[in-house]
Amino acid sequence: MEMSKATMNSLSMQLNEQLATMKITGALQKSTKMMKEVNTLVKLPELTAIMGRLQMEMTKAGIMDEMVSDTLDLSEFNEEEEEAEEEVEKILGELTGEQFESAGKVPTNALPALSQPDQTDEEEEADLEFMRNRLAALKE
Repeated sequence: MEMSKATMNSLSMQLNEQLATMKITGALQKSTKMMKEVNTLVKLPELTAIMGRLQMEMTKAGIMDEMVSDTLDLSEFNEEEEEAEEEVEKILGELTGEQFESAGKVPTNALPALSQPDQTDEEEEADLEFMRNRLAALKE
């Protein structure tokens, strides 16, 4: 009797195993069909071209962002420099104010101004020209 029970139990387990295997086979067939459909929808050369264009646009955006941040950094630096100069002049004025009052007036004849190109302007122009050339090269 117990032998019959064990045999029946064994047969039941084998049937359950075969049923599970059939379900897995059906799921794999559906999965294969879906993968084939997706594969026909995705065109690799077109996708590669789109990714190349996206990379170019991201590079352009990075250069533009770099140019804007450089410009903003320079303006902040100039503002801080002006504030520092004002503070230095104020302190020097307080310290040397009495000495200059006793010295008398200074002649105010205008001296001819020498025109010397500002080195920082030339450097900034060179940097801007370099960035413009890089941007133009990317657009091509």
